[in-house]
Amino acid sequence: LVRMQNFPFSWLEGASLFQLPAKLGQLLSRFGQLLAEPAIDPNSVGGTLAAIAWFAERAAAQEAVRMLNGVDLRSNAEKMMAGGRPAEVWERFAAQIVEVPFAPVAAAAPAAAAPTQGTAPAAEDDEERPPTEGGESDENNEEVELAEDVEPDA
Repeated sequence: LVRMQNFPFSWLEGASLFQLPAKLGQLLSRFGQLLAEPAIDPNSVGGTLAAIAWFAERAAAQEAVRMLNGVDLRSNAEKMMAGGRPAEVWERFAAQIVEVPFAPVAAAAPAAAAPTQGTAPAAEDDEERPPTEGGESDENNEEVELAEDVEPDA
């Protein structure tokens, strides 16, 4: 189980809040198959909204957390409103693995389809992540490629 919080304000304002699970699903499915669409965590406490997602494979969840935790996903407008300063800890996307003693009931329609036979597996390289246009830097100044439809708002 991956638990996420510290979403950019632009992801939470108005109708965007209702699109949060789908937006997170698009972002997370880059790392592996999800068992269901991410959901708002009903156990969110202290006014901090959180979401949860179940990956089919633990390694995919770990990679998602490794790549996304600590990334500044604020929109350009949010960064300008903050005077261009670097993101504070509470403004950086937070993702962590949460150990639970059970898994969700298998979803009738997984959020991401499994690769079909004959599909070439993606190249795996734990060390190199080439810079991408429109990417965001994480806490180690590494570029993180964001899906075009989940990129921070301009």
